[in-house]
Amino acid sequence: MRLVRIKRVVWDVVAIADRRGRTVWDQLVEDPDRHARKMRALLHHTARDGPPHDPRKSKPLRDGIFELRQGPKKGPKLRVFYFYDAGRMVICTHAVWKREAVPEEIDRAVVWKTRYFRAKARGAVEIITP
Repeated sequence: MRLVRIKRVVWDVVAIADRRGRTVWDQLVEDPDRHARKMRALLHHTARDGPPHDPRKSKPLRDGIFELRQGPKKGPKLRVFYFYDAGRMVICTHAVWKREAVPEEIDRAVVWKTRYFRAKARGAVEIITP
């Protein structure tokens, strides 16, 4: 499994690469919306200070999955799903624009989490720094 490092300061923020090698970071860089730009800044902040404690910005969902949220007060918000690993590591799975976190998206993040820990147990995790 390939992970791409987004930023490493005190925390190591990485994103899982899909079969084509694309990550949530690629999606955020390509999105012209100002909230995507703010999400990139939030991920950089997370590398320095850890995930925010403000439930409007970051909150637990289920099965060890969390979401970072950025968007207008009303309407869909950009959500980046993530989980933790040892050593202050935040692993981002994917991003969606939704009014609320839907079970299918949480399930998708849980699948990525399971795949990650299986790959880690096999020693098959590679972190790439662009």
